[in-house]
Amino acid sequence: MAKNTSRRKKIFRLVQAPWKREYKDTVFRFLFGNPDNLKFTLMLYNAVNNTSYTDERDIEITTIGKVVHIKIKNDVSFLIDSRMNFYEHQSTYNPNMPVRMMIYAAKVYSNYITRQKLNIYSSSVIKLPVPKCICFYNGPTDSEDSQVFKLSDSFDNKGESDIEVSVTMYNINTGHNKELLNSCRPLAEYSEFVNNVRKYDQSGYNLSAAINKAIDAIPDEAMIKTVMEENRLEVTGMCIEEYTQEWADIVIKKEMDELKDQNQELTEENKGLTEKNRGLTEEIKRVESERSKAIEILRAIGVSDESIRKAYGSVD
Repeated sequence: MAKNTSRRKKIFRLVQAPWKREYKDTVFRFLFGNPDNLKFTLMLYNAVNNTSYTDERDIEITTIGKVVHIKIKNDVSFLIDSRMNFYEHQSTYNPNMPVRMMIYAAKVYSNYITRQKLNIYSSSVIKLPVPKCICFYNGPTDSEDSQVFKLSDSFDNKGESDIEVSVTMYNINTGHNKELLNSCRPLAEYSEFVNNVRKYDQSGYNLSAAINKAIDAIPDEAMIKTVMEENRLEVTGMCIEEYTQEWADIVIKKEMDELKDQNQELTEENKGLTEKNRGLTEEIKRVESERSKAIEILRAIGVSDESIRKAYGSVD
């Protein structure tokens, strides 16, 4: 028990620290949500939607910035062709993306309505961009090429819901969604970079060295090569933050699984003790009943109470 308590304290400190700091950027957001370089954003949008936009000025970034008292910030959201796109990257498997997307969308649409000076109390219907929610996954847990998560899956009551949010998750690990990755070179190169960081990390390099080695391994002809090298220090810091959180998520899941197993064992043990106590109670009742009968018989045949008391300790 002491060992588990110590582990939980370490995990708590590990995951608490990032929440107390200002929300940090991720490498995915750095590459695909940079307002000063929207080329990769446009390429990713075209690959996902099978479109062929060429003018980066068609994109309006709507990503949530720093909000006082609200510790939320989505990875990338942008407006193009009357579509409000929400792109999230996950290095851990997370079926709760619809809940998060709902929160992000509420804030982004609120900002949009304010900027456009739309009157939500008007007697006529206001027009809003169509939301498209996408999650790019490249974590270690095996997953299908694509999955659709729905907000309604989180509701306790499985009756028909008046609110729904759907999120399509694309697995961008090596060997998955080849057509998508081939359609967006920066995404494929980013996926390979992440794969190399994990490979070098597992080979015994410390995390910082593994990240730098993965940056060095990016081919010279890669589209992300220059931006990754020119921002090596910043990229390294973002990766360390991401992988520390990824590790924490894995450890927390393992810890929770262990606690569930321990709880199950205790439940079974308590159930066994309950059955044992019930059996002992029944045995005590049986013995008491036989004792009472024996006393009655002894009295019936004329044995004195004093003699019975010597034999049984009591005649009550």
